[in-house]
Amino acid sequence: MKDYCEDFGKYAQNPETVQRMHAYYTADVEYVPYTAEALAHMTGRDEFLHIMSSHPTVHEVIEPEEIIVDEKRKIAVLLLDAKLLDAKTNALLGEKHYFPLYQLTADENENLKIKKILFWEEVLAPGSVDFGEIFKQNPEMKKGFSIQ
Repeated sequence: MKDYCEDFGKYAQNPETVQRMHAYYTADVEYVPYTAEALAHMTGRDEFLHIMSSHPTVHEVIEPEEIIVDEKRKIAVLLLDAKLLDAKTNALLGEKHYFPLYQLTADENENLKIKKILFWEEVLAPGSVDFGEIFKQNPEMKKGFSIQ
């Protein structure tokens, strides 16, 4: 999961390298958000990765603060520190915590892949930086939000 978080920051947000994330997701990965305004429910690696690589004005860095793994149930739960950086200047635009639960499955080579992502995020105080508004400045990313 540490490698996944690092690779997410390196590869998932760039259309030229996003295919490297195929190693982490099943083709039918499901993303289920549990947030007030968030990305819409998605099914499929291509759709999910297209949205993840559709915000060229910002770069998202996620760092695990906690990783909890239930090997028997093939579940990983992470407490992530998420930072949004301006893609040109690297200036910090905002920071919050994410709390995803990853349901894992073994592929044909017995490699674990993410089959489902249940996703929660920290609710910041009124007046704080709104990650959704920053992401929605990118037209392709805006299409992936459930509330526009």
